[in-house]
Amino acid sequence: MICTERAELELAGGRLVTGAEMAWGAAVHAVKYIAHQSPNLPTRSHDDVKAAVRQLDLQYPTLHLSSDFGHAEVLHRHFYRGNLQAHQVLNSWRRSQSLTANLLSLTPTP
Repeated sequence: MICTERAELELAGGRLVTGAEMAWGAAVHAVKYIAHQSPNLPTRSHDDVKAAVRQLDLQYPTLHLSSDFGHAEVLHRHFYRGNLQAHQVLNSWRRSQSLTANLLSLTPTP
């Protein structure tokens, strides 16, 4: 994923604000990818995406999708506020990566 790779580069370079937003983008793209496989999970707004995550979390409770999505949202807020310390960004980045990996593990294999 382009956003994931870009987030890694930005975070490694100390550009935490940009890296945080790229990590958010990767998480949202993964949610949308999975949600679009179900016709009743719209993703046209932030609230829709959050509702889709809650629905997916009910279907796959062992993946902790809602909790990890909360960390992705923290990264998104950091883009606007810039109020997190480096260790907080990196912790939320790890949780956001977990969300993305878990979602993509749900995709059917060809």
